[in-house]
Amino acid sequence: MIIVLKPRTTKDDVSRVENMVKKRGLDTHIVQGKEMTVIGCIGDTSRIDPKLFEVDPAVTKVMHVQ
Repeated sequence: MIIVLKPRTTKDDVSRVENMVKKRGLDTHIVQGKEMTVIGCIGDTSRIDPKLFEVDPAVTKVMHVQ
């Protein structure tokens, strides 16, 4: 699963979303660009509802990948 954050997201926002992911037993890989941050979720994401993350104000979209 990939979580795309809004442009110019703060470090606190990134940490909050990352902690939400880790609480569900997944690891993360964070890629920070100048405009956008992407959080890659590592582990079995098949049972995790993307809506749990989409409601966060810092999140633009969540995509399942395999």
